[in-house]
Amino acid sequence: MNTDGSYPRIAQAIWLLLCLLGLQVLISIFIEVLSAIAGLHILSGDPAITAIGNALAFAILLFWGRSKRKENQLVFYQLLPFQMTMAVPLIIAALGFSIILSELDNLLRFFLPMPQFIAQLFFNLVSEGVVSFIALAIIAPFTEEFFFRAFLLRAFLTRYSTRKAIVVSAVLFTLFHLNPYQFLPAFFLGIFLAWVFIYSKSIWPCIIVHSLCNSMFIIFSDILHVSIPGYTTMNDMLSGSARSQPLWFDILGIVLVSTGIWVFIKTAKKNG
Repeated sequence: MNTDGSYPRIAQAIWLLLCLLGLQVLISIFIEVLSAIAGLHILSGDPAITAIGNALAFAILLFWGRSKRKENQLVFYQLLPFQMTMAVPLIIAALGFSIILSELDNLLRFFLPMPQFIAQLFFNLVSEGVVSFIALAIIAPFTEEFFFRAFLLRAFLTRYSTRKAIVVSAVLFTLFHLNPYQFLPAFFLGIFLAWVFIYSKSIWPCIIVHSLCNSMFIIFSDILHVSIPGYTTMNDMLSGSARSQPLWFDILGIVLVSTGIWVFIKTAKKNG
């Protein structure tokens, strides 16, 4: 089967991103109108609505992208096998990365306090238990990794330098989130996920890392019932206030990221 793995260019990718955001808005409005007609009360940022809008919008854009690339599913979505020995260091790095990203978020909110309506949206998104977990830890990682890493990043790597491809894909991933309070964490996560994709040559490690980073708040607070100031405190999220994490916790995050990346690189090089 003929392929054209170089689609899209950067300009085309920006247009696709705008289409993606527009589709998400239209689908969400449609669902909310139907819910209102049915007499259902839906909170802003409801994870179920977010998940449905996310899945449908990405599905449409990915269908279009695959029709342009003319690749089979395994190649287009990069559902390629990877060495399971890579999974453990990636899990370690993802745990540490979630700690560091959380502190970056705290730092941003310290200098730029979060408005109440945005804080409420965040709270609604993560406070619905199983529904929030499905939306954040399953649907978002799969759809976003297929689009930003398997589709966009892989095309950029055929056209541009590795550095440019990584940075541009991370910038587009950041802009997709729209919320300025997610820009710093999203950008650095986008850089890290692009690096993981290039090293592993598979989308599965990216999905694992993305899922863990998205779900650690829910795992710690709702499943493990562990409370860590600045990391799992619901009241801080709802108020939009910023409280630093304990120093030992930040150090733990740095150690986990450093160790995980070091072992991952050694494993990747060993496996060729």
